[in-house]
Amino acid sequence: MSQQLPIKCTHGHKVCPECSAYKMVFLLKNGFDYLKETAPGGKKVNPVRYNYVSKNRKGLEYNVTGMLRRFENEVIYKFANVIQFYETESNTLVAEKRF
Repeated sequence: MSQQLPIKCTHGHKVCPECSAYKMVFLLKNGFDYLKETAPGGKKVNPVRYNYVSKNRKGLEYNVTGMLRRFENEVIYKFANVIQFYETESNTLVAEKRF
């Protein structure tokens, strides 16, 4: 990420797919398709969560730890095989947690 990351969303959201620096993708275990989200075309996709825009400049480790802590009580967390973290801008895999 070459340019300075925003700490305020240009769309007015706390969490934004376009302004957040990192996204967390839950790769679910077999048989849990009902937990997947529906994309605009009607296709089922793995759940994705984004970091708070205000925390963009805090760094990868801070954001990964915070996101895992926030979502550890969600149902999808319990049925995930792998959680992958990507830089939103470049869509590059930057961290991974396996269960």
